[in-house]
Amino acid sequence: MPLISKNQVIPQVSVIVVNWNGKALLQECLGPLLRQRDVACELILVDNGSSDGSVDWVRTKFPQIKLVQLSSNQGFTGGNLAGLDAAHGEFIALVNNDTRADERCLSELLLPMIRDSQVGISAAKLLLDRTEMINSAGVALTTAAVGFDRGYGEDCCLYDVPEHVFGACAAAVLYRRSMLEEIGFLDNDFFLYGEDVDLSFRAQIAGWKCVYVPTAIVYHKLNATARKLSDVHVYYHTRNLEFVWVKNMPTKLMIRY
Repeated sequence: MPLISKNQVIPQVSVIVVNWNGKALLQECLGPLLRQRDVACELILVDNGSSDGSVDWVRTKFPQIKLVQLSSNQGFTGGNLAGLDAAHGEFIALVNNDTRADERCLSELLLPMIRDSQVGISAAKLLLDRTEMINSAGVALTTAAVGFDRGYGEDCCLYDVPEHVFGACAAAVLYRRSMLEEIGFLDNDFFLYGEDVDLSFRAQIAGWKCVYVPTAIVYHKLNATARKLSDVHVYYHTRNLEFVWVKNMPTKLMIRY
């Protein structure tokens, strides 16, 4: 089903893409999202104060996309919070601007939620772009409350069975809106990195399920916006590891581990 406008039926899925100076990435990201099959959706692009002409380019190339323009970089969390304010869907998908989604990705992510009202998160199978390796097959958690991508660097043919997991990588994820209304959305104190682990942790504590969906395929360029081991990457990644642990780990488990 093609993308629908807000003056038609209320969409099942609102897709939020946050962009910061990612004009070169947007054609490959937005095109497949506009061609999603068997799902009614709206596409929202939140621009974090880009200076590379992203906004004008999107207005010209994709006038059907809802555009939220921020005056400054509010990070991954702030951008998605602004996107949620503009969203109408019963389900909220987050998709990074450096990804390329299979055209059945959203409908596949939606199926477990339709089947089970206790599923609050659906995790896509993220593959490293232009390789045959996995980026993320859902998120797992160590005893020290460090979230990590299951299957990272392993062969893309592995992790081909749907299963319950701890959480989902927010590069490509679907959330149930009613769950977000109960437990809250992304914590803006994180800015970027670790916010998806924090949300998954809160969902688990509240009793919501997260399902890994191997048929929901997304190709990810990985760190195309914030380069790996850049000052920004190292600072937020390291700081937010502590945030997740302090915020969410039950006291008894803190003492034990």
